[in-house]
Amino acid sequence: MRHFERSDIIAPKDKLRDWINWALVVDKVDGDGTIHAAPMGGGFVYRFDPVKVETYDFVKVPAKLLKTPNWYSTRFYAEWLEKSYHGWSTGQRWNGWAMPHFEFEEAIRYANDAGNTKYDPEKDAFVKTLEGEDEPQIDEATIIIVRGRGPIVVYPIGAGSWTWSEREEEESAELEGRTRRRSRLR
Repeated sequence: MRHFERSDIIAPKDKLRDWINWALVVDKVDGDGTIHAAPMGGGFVYRFDPVKVETYDFVKVPAKLLKTPNWYSTRFYAEWLEKSYHGWSTGQRWNGWAMPHFEFEEAIRYANDAGNTKYDPEKDAFVKTLEGEDEPQIDEATIIIVRGRGPIVVYPIGAGSWTWSEREEEESAELEGRTRRRSRLR
């Protein structure tokens, strides 16, 4: 029987190349080996009995993969502005929504379009004043490592809190005549 613990990040062994889209976070493990796990980006907790654990061939995602995700260039759609912005993603989701990271020039472009987001050079962060909120949202600079390009300074504007979608998803939804945006969460 496979041994998993609370907070382990697991994925089917044959999906490790695309692990971020398949990753589950273990919430608890029953005495019989049944695991309860939710998608890494948020969502419902699923229950996998020991037979399903073996069927899906779940394994812990290796630490090396967790530390060095594959970043790719894509466009993100802000439905509230009806505009898209170029940024970087690992494919990770928050409650099914994309988590963009923008280089400075694109972050400035977003801030100018949004009107309620400003760059704070002292903090090296973008600060958004949210209506009805006491505290502003602060998205500080971070460094990502992109294979073939090296380190890049990016700003995770709204990553993990706003309803961004990747542009290709938004276009697919429109082509299918849907009014809501879809995510790639499986």
